[in-house]
Amino acid sequence: LGLQAFEVSTNLVTYSACQSIGSLWTQSGATTTENQFTEAFGVFNGVLVEDTGDDWNGIQNTASVSWTSGDVFTVQGWLKKGTSSTWSVRLRDGTAATESVVSGTWGSDTMGDTNAAGTVSNKRVEYSESDTLAHVSFTVTTNSTTSAGAVRLGPYSTTNVDIVCLAAQLTATASPKPYTPTKGAVVPRSATSCYKAVSEFG
Repeated sequence: LGLQAFEVSTNLVTYSACQSIGSLWTQSGATTTENQFTEAFGVFNGVLVEDTGDDWNGIQNTASVSWTSGDVFTVQGWLKKGTSSTWSVRLRDGTAATESVVSGTWGSDTMGDTNAAGTVSNKRVEYSESDTLAHVSFTVTTNSTTSAGAVRLGPYSTTNVDIVCLAAQLTATASPKPYTPTKGAVVPRSATSCYKAVSEFG
């Protein structure tokens, strides 16, 4: 039992829920099926993403994010298990065609990472619903400048298997922040705090 506070943060993914492949999100090395109606985490419908044998498989937000070398971001992804035994969440630098990737196996806390777009730290995964839902977060310190940044979600596989991608969040912070839904524009989340009067402590 404790108190928790969050500073102001902004979700830089302009359409946070995975949807409308080809306009709001785009696919690469994958086939997709929209509107899975999973109601995962109580709010997400999701997009089924199946790799087609390409290392760069997945879906990513269409509206690009800009950053410079040395910027710090926290990446978050929400996923639902499909036929793939693995998952991946990536921060992609579209200018350099590089990615920093965190990947794992469903139900396991052990995660791998690659650091091509920046140094990965603070990796974390939380499972629920008998290990069929995952919330992944990690921090990246970027190593280059781009105006073509994106978050990419998908299976960590090249063997024609799938997962359901639900949502993504990217914040210019060094730690994860509560999910902030977006529908066409970046959305700031006000600072939150919890307090208890001294007189209320026994």
